[in-house]
Formats: sequence, structure tokens, C-alpha cells
Amino acid sequence: RISNLSLDVVELEKTHKGEIAELVLRTILESFIVGSWLLKKKDIELFNRYRDYSTGRKKFMGEKIIERAKGDINVREEMEKMISETIKESGKREGDIASERGDIFDITIAKMAEEIWGQDLDFYFLYKRTSEVTHGHWKVMAKYHLAKSLNPMHNGLYCYNENPNRFAGLLPTFLCLRICAMFLLTIINEIDIDETKEVKAKFDDFEKRIFEAYQEYFNILHPEIKSSDSDSR
Repeated sequence: RISNLSLDVVELEKTHKGEIAELVLRTILESFIVGSWLLKKKDIELFNRYRDYSTGRKKFMGEKIIERAKGDINVREEMEKMISETIKESGKREGDIASERGDIFDITIAKMAEEIWGQDLDFYFLYKRTSEVTHGHWKVMAKYHLAKSLNPMHNGLYCYNENPNRFAGLLPTFLCLRICAMFLLTIINEIDIDETKEVKAKFDDFEKRIFEAYQEYFNILHPEIKSSDSDSR
């Protein structure tokens, strides 16, 4: 999912769909943090929980629709059929699947990030930063849907921007491609066989070149900041 969506972000940037690119970046960041946490924990019960939760969630939604149908036999039969087929596809018995109402795991994204990277919470910071676009903060509204009046007498008033194209800069692309490389490296490092060594070397090189390209991009946008200030990976 991380790899495929990262390639989608590149295409979204090319077509100036900046807001959607940022929304997809947020999705990638969450998958990256959760996936990295699962791989670090190496607990089969957590993987089972991750898989079973989707089935339980679908069961819960079906039951809620039945409640709201208020005795409609057709709706009830359709939802019961959907629930039964979903549980069957999961390979579980109906008695083993609970209706899920809360989160998948009893741990926050922030705590996951801390368990993976310690106090180096750069990716969690990016996750929180992209909450602005997810929740539709004013800054995002103004950036992607409005245009500031050029009339100085309007004192910074905004009007609707009819241009459907918005550019988010190249940061989503750089971040997504680097996250993609890092996650694939995490998986490859778990496979200790000779055949993966060449692939690992290629991804190491790719991740390094992505970061170096981002540094060049950053220094062009912010020439007042010395390159040494942005050297941390």
C-alpha cells in the first residue's frame, strides 16, 4: 500500500492536485508508523488482531444498519448475508469475531512512534503536521480553495479560487518516496538471505539519493539557511 500510494502522490504532484497529494501523504505516514510498529513487535497476535479487526468492524457496521432499518426484512437479510460472507472469507467462525467499535490497538500513534524510534519523533511530527489537511484547517482552506485579493484596499480578504489546480511543492513526493524506500528496507532486513543483499544495496542507494535531492530542493527554497542546518536524516 505504501509503495503504490507513493507512486500515486508523484502523479498527483505532476497534475497539480496538491491537496489530494497531502491527504495521501497523511495516509502513507499512518500506514508507515503502524506497519513499522508491527514489524518491530514481532507478535503474531498483533498481526491477527490487525487482520481480524476489519472483519469485526464490518460486522459492527452491518449490525448498526440492521438496527436503523427498524424491522425492514430485506435490509436485515442483506446485512446478515454480508456479515456471514465477510466472516467466512476471513476463515474464522462467527463466534470468534467480535463487533469492533474502538481502535485496532490499545496504543496511540504517538506511542507507536516512540516505541519504534525513541525520542526521534520526526515521522510522528509529520503525521501531526498533516492533520491540518485531513481535518480541513483554515490554512488549508485558504491555500487550496481561496485566493487572496490583489486589491490592497481589501486588507487581505479572500475570494473563491476557480482554478482547480493547486501545487503543494515537492515535499510530499520526497517524503513518500523516502518512506517507501525505508519501509521496504525494513522488510528486506528481516529476510536474511544472500538474494536480498543486492536489492538492499539498491534501496539504500535510492533512499540516499532521494534525501540528497530533497536537500538540494530545500536549499533552493531556503537559501538563507545553511545546508549544514538540514543535514540530519
